[in-house]
Amino acid sequence: MSEPGRELQTCHAVADDMIDLREVAAALLRHWRTISGVTLLSALVAFALSAFVIPPAYESSAVVVFRNTNPRFGIDFPAFQALASSPAVMEKVRQNAGIDGNIADLRRQFRFQADTPAPMLTVAVKAGDPYLAERLVHSWIEAMRSEVASMMMASVSEQLAVAESNNQAASALLFAAEEALLAFDREHPLDLMTARLDRLKDRLVKDEQALRDLTESVIPTKEATLESLQRSLSQESPMLGALAWSALEGVSITQLNPTYFELRRQVAELESALAADRLRAEILEEELAELRRRVTEAANELIRARLERERLVRELNDARSLFDATRRERDEILRLQRQLADRSRVEVVWDPVLPESPVSPRKALNAALASVLGAMAGIFGALLAEWWKTPGIPKKMPSV
Repeated sequence: MSEPGRELQTCHAVADDMIDLREVAAALLRHWRTISGVTLLSALVAFALSAFVIPPAYESSAVVVFRNTNPRFGIDFPAFQALASSPAVMEKVRQNAGIDGNIADLRRQFRFQADTPAPMLTVAVKAGDPYLAERLVHSWIEAMRSEVASMMMASVSEQLAVAESNNQAASALLFAAEEALLAFDREHPLDLMTARLDRLKDRLVKDEQALRDLTESVIPTKEATLESLQRSLSQESPMLGALAWSALEGVSITQLNPTYFELRRQVAELESALAADRLRAEILEEELAELRRRVTEAANELIRARLERERLVRELNDARSLFDATRRERDEILRLQRQLADRSRVEVVWDPVLPESPVSPRKALNAALASVLGAMAGIFGALLAEWWKTPGIPKKMPSV
């Protein structure tokens, strides 16, 4: 078949498949009684089911605000919101309300809506009995108050146990630091060590001054005096000459020179004193070397002792600061524990009331929806009947 012939056949097929809206409207008018009857019947059935078959449900609601002035209580509004539908709260609601059944079914009766900035939580409960709905809301409020108080008390008790443990550890650390400092002071008395170092330094200064006096003044002076005396002694003679002649004995008597012997005595005494001074200078030099070593050791020991004591004092101060901090932490938690009832509470903003009328089933709404569905079913049935009665329209789908 050529292409123009195929296009013409396609156009005829499309024209045959088109639906005339006027014919559809005429068909619906012909079956208006059927459509109206189905619509009315659907509405009546839905109304009857809503009024006599479906059990009524009553809803009671309340609005609560959770106030927590201290985040250390361990619960905030998101946690409060999660706690509202927890199994623990639902179990307490069941016990408080005195009802049977499982927690999952009871949970489905509750509806929660949170207002985070407030922080406010709206709770609504559906039940077949209006008194039961109101009682469930009251039971939920009491359960929330009890559970929130229990959680906060548990959190504060846990924090208090940790604070007590930390305070005991800090107390033991403080006692050990105090004992270490006392033991160090007993073994290394800084005052005595300082006095000993001062005595050694004084002795060192005196010995150094004595050595300087000997080497710079006494010994040079005595050496110069000795040299002068020795020169004078070399110029004197021990004898002055013959004083008399003894004819009887045949010998002559000579006179001794007293100046010579006096100079000689002075030279001997000065040499002895000079030797003693030189020996004393040597001894002082040896003692000064030992004294310097002892002074250096005593100074280093004193420095090490002071540094060690400063370290122990720092450790003691740190331990005391830690002890004071842990004690303040414990006292703060104890104060919070005493103020738990006043600081954190569940306040009811809107009290639950006894519902006067059920919230479901909604008879008018159900009847309206049923009538719409019935009308749609009636229209579909009318169109189906017209299609079935129209001649020339195949009643089976053509095979592909």
